[in-house]
Amino acid sequence: MISQEISNYKNKFNEIYYNDILPFYKTYEPERKKRLAIMLTVLVISLILLIYSGVYYFSNPHGILQEIIGLVVGIPAGLAAICVPSFMCFSFVQDIKSECMKKALSAMGNIEWKQASFISEKELINSELFDENLALSTDDSFSGVYNGVSFKISELLLSGEAAKTIFKGAVISFKSNKTIKNKTIIATKADRSLRKQSYPYFLQAILSIVFLILAIGSFIAAFTSNIDIPNRILFLFFGGFSSFFIYIMIADCVEKHKKNSEIIKKENLKPVKVEDIVFSKKYVAYSSDQVEGRYLITPAFMERFKNLQTAFGTNKIKCSFVGDRIMFAISTNKNLFEIGSIFQSLTNPKIMEKFFSELTSIYLIIDYLKLNENTKL
Repeated sequence: MISQEISNYKNKFNEIYYNDILPFYKTYEPERKKRLAIMLTVLVISLILLIYSGVYYFSNPHGILQEIIGLVVGIPAGLAAICVPSFMCFSFVQDIKSECMKKALSAMGNIEWKQASFISEKELINSELFDENLALSTDDSFSGVYNGVSFKISELLLSGEAAKTIFKGAVISFKSNKTIKNKTIIATKADRSLRKQSYPYFLQAILSIVFLILAIGSFIAAFTSNIDIPNRILFLFFGGFSSFFIYIMIADCVEKHKKNSEIIKKENLKPVKVEDIVFSKKYVAYSSDQVEGRYLITPAFMERFKNLQTAFGTNKIKCSFVGDRIMFAISTNKNLFEIGSIFQSLTNPKIMEKFFSELTSIYLIIDYLKLNENTKL
């Protein structure tokens, strides 16, 4: 149920939208169409040049002329096809945000916006939800107070070793309504890693089984089939490669398990058993203090945590109680908190409706979890 305060925000938001934002959008709509036309024109011309240079290069004897055409035509055309659309989309959104974001937020109470994370890397690491070796990239970030509860939210992309994406989505940090002396972590079982990187265990197991079958089949074919030596060597090579890949997968799995065990041991985190059978099937929980862990993970909290996952439409969500903060990491591939797109008419009210809904979902979390009440969750 939406609170009266959020309803008031909605009324004020609509007033600002129709009086201040929509008139600007109507005047800026021709500019959007112009930029979109330029972007599509550049993309089409670049693709034509790429195809032409490729056909010319491969349909003629190789020589200095073909090399020159490939360099002078193909490379610039490829770069233009990648860079120009990206830049046009990015610059358009930046223009819209610089003009309208603060106006939109003026209806939302005490809230501030910037395109740099309000949540520091130190906070992310202290939350025990992410690996220590991470690179942080931020899109939109908000900080404010709702019903006396301070909050910070950042749309983040976190990368680990070899630029591997370990998290994409929204990280939300709230001021806790109670003193938390220990550490408690909750995560959906779909997100098996707490601070680990890499693939889930089940995917590694499936890949290992597939390559085990390929390795066995290759070795059988190499030693039992009546084939010539080159093909026998090829089968042996493929069998050896499959075996090596299995070794890499198993070694990585063992390393991840060891790393997570060390973290749990270091922080003295132990599984928290809850009475809710449905909750236990979908989520895992650890705490450095069983009494406090059970105190925090009450039946009411478990119900609201499940509702929160449903509200964001994700199968991966984590939560940690550390110090004086409660932090959520909600995985999603959606581009959140956008107030305009070069591909969509600015006069479409659904753009701002979506923005309002995404932002007030943070307020709903506070209402869901009753963070403004100094009682049990």
